[in-house]
Amino acid sequence: MSVDPWATQLHPPASYSPWWWVVVAACLIGIVAVIWWARRALRASGPNSWGDDLLERLRAETLTRIDRIEAAVDGGVTTPADGATRLSGEVRRFVGTVTNGDADYRVLPELRGRAVKDPRFDGVVALVTEAEQLAFEPAREGAVLTPLLERSREVVRQWT
Repeated sequence: MSVDPWATQLHPPASYSPWWWVVVAACLIGIVAVIWWARRALRASGPNSWGDDLLERLRAETLTRIDRIEAAVDGGVTTPADGATRLSGEVRRFVGTVTNGDADYRVLPELRGRAVKDPRFDGVVALVTEAEQLAFEPAREGAVLTPLLERSREVVRQWT
C-alpha cells in the first residue's frame, strides 16, 4: 500500500517534544547524584565506624546484667545454681548476638564443636562447662559463684 503524498503534507509525522530532553537530562543528573551520595555515605560509614561502638554498648549492657546477677546471688534473691545458669545464658546471648549466630540456643556439645572451628569459643565452652557443673551437680550446691562471675566478665571483655 502506498502512502498518499498529500496526506504527509497535510499531517506531518509527530515528533517528540524537545522538553523530553530536559526530562532525560534531569533523570541522568538525579542518578549521578544518588550514586555520589550513596558512595559518600558508605565511605563515611566504614566497617568500624558503627561496629565498634555497637560492640562496646552491647558489652557494657552484658556486664551490667552480670553485675545484677551477682547482686541477686549476694543478696540471697537467687541461689548460686540459678545464678550460674543465668550467667551462662547471658554470655551465650552476648556471643550469639556479636557473632550473628545462635550460640545462645546451643548446648555444650554444640558449642564444643563450634570451638573446634572458632577458637574464640574456647572461653565460652569453659564457662558453660563450669556453669553446668555448678547448676546441676548437687555436691557443688554450696559452691561460690565468684570464679564463674570473673570468667564470664573475662569472656565478655576479651571478645573481639
